[in-house]
Parts: sequence; C-alpha cells; structure tokens
Amino acid sequence: MIRWTLRLIFAGAVMGLPFITAGCAWRVTPPSGLHDPVPVFLTDYGRHTRLGLPEDDQRVVEFGFGEWHYYAHEERGFFSTLRAVSGFGQGTLARRHLPYAESEELFGIGAGGQRSVRFLVEGEKVRELRRSLERKWRQNLDGMTYREWEDPYFVPYDATYHLFRNSNHQTAEWLEALGCEVGGVPILSNFRLREPP
Repeated sequence: MIRWTLRLIFAGAVMGLPFITAGCAWRVTPPSGLHDPVPVFLTDYGRHTRLGLPEDDQRVVEFGFGEWHYYAHEERGFFSTLRAVSGFGQGTLARRHLPYAESEELFGIGAGGQRSVRFLVEGEKVRELRRSLERKWRQNLDGMTYREWEDPYFVPYDATYHLFRNSNHQTAEWLEALGCEVGGVPILSNFRLREPP
C-alpha cells in the first residue's frame, strides 16, 4: 500500500513536468566524416517522436516506442495515463512502412506528423539498428495489435516505459546508436536538429 501511494504521489508530481519544460528543446547533432552516408528521418508527432530507417530507395521502416495500453490501444483516461507515466505499464514497439522520399517535406506529408527532418548517418549503423529492432519485433509477434487509422503495428516490448523513459528518450537512444550526439532532456517531442561538426 505504501509503495502504491508513493508511486501515485510521484506520478502526480511529475505529470506537471512537461508544462515546466515545454520551452526546452533537446538537440540532435548528426555525425560527420561519413564513409557510407545514409539518410534517416526523425518525425515529431506532437507528444512523441519516431525514427524512420530506409530499407531501400522505395520505402522506410519507422519505429516508435510507447506504453502498451496508452499508445497501442489508445486508452487515454486518467488512470491509463497515470499507469503509463508512473512505470506500471508495459512497453510497446510500434512499426510501420512509409514511402521513401528525397525531401523531409514529402516524407513528412506521408508520415502525417507535425514535422520531419532528414539527415545523414553511417550506413552500417543504420543496418545494425534496423536488424536489432527487427529482431526484437519478431520475438513478440504473438502479441501484435494493429491501429487502423494510423497504420502502425504494435508488439509488446520488454523495455520499461515511464515519464523519464518515454518515446522521446527511446528515440534519443536510437539516435545515439546511429552516432548522433543528443543534448538536453528529451521528455517532450520538441527537438532541434543541429549541423554536423
């Protein structure tokens, strides 16, 4: 009972943090000196971000992270939100295919987000990350669910979701795996792309 009470107090206190940090953008600096430059796409969907990794010159596979009930099943009530931000919930990995585009504007139209940016990273790192995420995706196909209006598929994911490790934190970790430098606190989807050094 004490543990539940402490978690509820913690969750209530931190739910106001997005309003406090609303003006603070986290920063993404792509790597320089690339031998095999490959474009990737980072998209802001209002509260969360997703990362698009090209499969070929025709399509991009986009990955996102969230809480199973809130994100995959759209249970957006107070208690579902509280469960998500306090860490009681189950993580989920989102995946969908989008058409490849040479410009971030065209990709953003297809993605349906608020804004998309396109930048270059090392090709081998893209392939490594995509293989890793696809492997995790296949391990959990038994629990897959589909959200028709936006077209992503979701599977349970063994990473913990809470306010301080939400979709934007996970996207930041993926970006770091691609060799990007990430600065600031990615609680919100408000990111700023910087020029490579």
